[in-house]
Amino acid sequence: MRKLLSLLLAAVMLLSLAPLALAEAVPVTWVSLGGGMPENVDTWKAKVDEYLMEKIGVTLDIDI
Repeated sequence: MRKLLSLLLAAVMLLSLAPLALAEAVPVTWVSLGGGMPENVDTWKAKVDEYLMEKIGVTLDIDI
């Protein structure tokens, strides 16, 4: 009985992690007031998005 209960609890724990694996990237909005944006903002944003996606699963959305 204990083995069955242990197996059931392990299965429940594994299934509880499934939504984390299926989660999509969450956009984080960066609001910048004045000053405009530099010319190379697209290359910078691509590198930052890659890093943020790998580390915490978000992408950057820049709003001027």
